[in-house]
Amino acid sequence: LIGENVTIRDSIIMGSDYFDTDEQVQAHLAKGNPPVGIGTGSKILGAILDKNCQVGENVVVHNSRGVETSDEFEPCVIRDGIPIVIKDGILRDGWTMS
Repeated sequence: LIGENVTIRDSIIMGSDYFDTDEQVQAHLAKGNPPVGIGTGSKILGAILDKNCQVGENVVVHNSRGVETSDEFEPCVIRDGIPIVIKDGILRDGWTMS
């Protein structure tokens, strides 16, 4: 699922191997994690999201500082200047690369 007011620009979204059931969504939320997909108000700019990523609301995945390589933002890494959210990565509400 992709929420409302999401911006995806110059990015690759790999999708998912499955869809969460209503029960799985509730279990994710109970743990403080978003369900599989991209939450409302998030921005994915010049990035790659691998399979099964859980991106919360108002998340920003963008290498605005122009970093070439970094593991500082796990589960998001930067390679050749491109932010990559690893497979099954979880970015909670409000997460940003700052």
